[in-house]
Parts: sequence; structure tokens; C-alpha cells
Amino acid sequence: MTRFRRSIKQPLIRRGETKPYVKPTNAELAKRVETVARLLGDRMATKTEVHEYCRQHYSAHWRTADRYVVRARDFLLQRAGKTKEQVLGEAVTFYEDVLRAEQRRVIVKEGEEPRVTGTTVGEKLVARDKLNELYAIYPPKRSEITGADGAPMQVNTTVPLSPQMRERLHNAWREKIRRECRREFKAEAAARAAAAAPKAEIKPSPSPAVEPVEPVEPPKGDVLV
Repeated sequence: MTRFRRSIKQPLIRRGETKPYVKPTNAELAKRVETVARLLGDRMATKTEVHEYCRQHYSAHWRTADRYVVRARDFLLQRAGKTKEQVLGEAVTFYEDVLRAEQRRVIVKEGEEPRVTGTTVGEKLVARDKLNELYAIYPPKRSEITGADGAPMQVNTTVPLSPQMRERLHNAWREKIRRECRREFKAEAAARAAAAAPKAEIKPSPSPAVEPVEPVEPPKGDVLV
């Protein structure tokens, strides 16, 4: 009876990573999305911090982390029971109220604690900046990552090779060099043989003999034309 061996798929190590990537299950994916939602909601983490967290804990690529962020935002909206349009409207209303508020002042009455009303100029500027971002007035932001002192960033894309793969590459490279040396040796041998062979003298072929032509005498008497 023939036995069939099932091949075990080796974990994938992506370029620039040292740990293998394992595709999460649905339960693990839901837990990751909930964790990212907690980072965005409770800790107010930036996208860069979320990327770093996903890379360290999940060995996830930055594009995978972006997909987690999108799902986490949808999860937060679903948990709040609001749509994106409702959240946008509330944010616009809040910042407009900050801009319409009076200048901050402190009201002091006898027998009462000091009461602060209104907003400062700095708070109004921040509210105006947030409104401009919500209405997409600013041009798209472009960020560029550089190395030390503005030099190009050095990225290490070296992938560790197994001993078997290293031996295969070494044998293939050695076979390639052997074929090239054999080809060059044959070309040099052919050139030396052609140079050592005696050159054959080329003799001109004799021209064919030409028979003499006898002169033809003109007919005598009358000639009819």
C-alpha cells in the first residue's frame, strides 16, 4: 500500500522581516482589530504608533496595519451607534461653537468660586485648523522619511538563507563559472588551431584556349539583296 506524505507548508518570511508571518484566524483578527480600536480611542495613538505596535506584536506589514486601522474605525462607529456623517456633523458643530464663543474671561463674585467662560485665541485657532482639515481645505500632506542628517534611509533587505539554499546557490554559481571557462577554452583552442594551420596557395586557373577564326572571302559576281 502506497503511503502519501502531506507536505507541510513552511511559514513565510517577508522581505525586510526576521519573523515568519502567520495568517490569523477570524477570532485572532477580531481581537487585533479590537486592540487597535482601543489604541485609537483610549490612548489617541497615531498611525505611526499603530504601525510599530502591529509590527512588534503581530509581525504585520504596514499595509496590514492600515487595514486594521480602517476596521477599527468602523468598529468604533458601530459601537457608538453613529454613522460617519453624524460624527462629522458633531465635530463641525463643536468647532463652530468654539469659534463663536466669547473671549475667555474670569468672573468673580462674592461668596462664589471664580468661573471661567469663553475661549482663548489659541483654542479658536486650533478649532479653525480642525475645521479646515474636516473640509479638506489644506492640500494633501506629503511626508518623507530620511536617515541621519538628511541622508537617504538605509533599508536592510537581506533575507537569511538556509544551509540547503546556500549550498544550492553555491553549486549553481560554480557550474556557471565552469561552463564559461569551458566555452572560453574552446574558443582559444580554435583560434590557436586556425593560426597554426598552413595557408593554402591559391593558383589562378588557366584561361581556355581560343581557336583562330578563318577569314571569310566575299562572294564574287552579282549579289541579290
